[in-house]
Amino acid sequence: MSRHEWFFREHGHLLRDRLLYLPNPTFGNPPWADAELRVLVVRLSSFRDVDRSSTHLVLARELRRDLPGAFVDLAFLPVPEDRALMERHGLPLLAGTQSHRTLEEFDLALVSTSCLPELVKLPFLLARSHVPVCSRERDEDWPIVVLGGSNAAAAAATVSESGDAKADALFFGEGEAAVGALAAACRDTRGRPKEERLEAMARAVEGLWPAGDPARPVRRAVAPADSLDRQGDGVVLLLPGPESGTARLEISRGCPSRCAFCFEGRDRGRFRTGGEAGLLAAARALKAATGASTLEVASLTFNAHPRIA
Repeated sequence: MSRHEWFFREHGHLLRDRLLYLPNPTFGNPPWADAELRVLVVRLSSFRDVDRSSTHLVLARELRRDLPGAFVDLAFLPVPEDRALMERHGLPLLAGTQSHRTLEEFDLALVSTSCLPELVKLPFLLARSHVPVCSRERDEDWPIVVLGGSNAAAAAATVSESGDAKADALFFGEGEAAVGALAAACRDTRGRPKEERLEAMARAVEGLWPAGDPARPVRRAVAPADSLDRQGDGVVLLLPGPESGTARLEISRGCPSRCAFCFEGRDRGRFRTGGEAGLLAAARALKAATGASTLEVASLTFNAHPRIA
């Protein structure tokens, strides 16, 4: 049992986001003690601000599919009233919604950044969770922290001239098919020195830059062409909130244009679309698995898909 379980038992009903911290069977987690790896997926904004986002759901889905024996948990930036309550009782701000355990008890933390202001929140959350803010201050007793997401291209702001960074590694590119391999490498190297573990993780996937050498080159990771057709693969995570009745289906990724004022066509990799048959099958699978009443179709340029319109 988490050493902070008393807080959620005695004060959890006072939290604005209290429903997030209730047991959720869709996570499909093994008992904490039996887990082969313990991963915390962190959003740097509050749940009410990212409820419509799917980044944390995609990360959790990839982890659950590729590492069925892992314990996968989520953490969000608490809203101000919840922060005040947690800090009043001495609780670190980064606490898993299902395990009620804090960051240092996990093996790996995958932190998603989606906009520039979120980068300021990373050192804030680390400091308010009693975690050393810089990578070089965290030894093997701390989990490996990987920072990625759609705003990763701006994450150089978290790296010093010497190569030290707030995260232990930065990930650039698309996480589909990379997240599971990254976590597996972290699992397989437990007990080794931190530098060796990060090097093994960098060898396992493209797109990972371990903190230390600011001049080290890195190639952006690109998801497999069929990743858009695998969105209804049966691994579904449902969270309590206004968007719980909405399923999301991405039909294309990137942009065929390369406008000089926009980084979408240059930073996201090649433009590709999901196959018509695969997307329709994925939509039906999402309906069956979630009972959703609404399907939200995601695409930067919807009319660029040659068939769906």
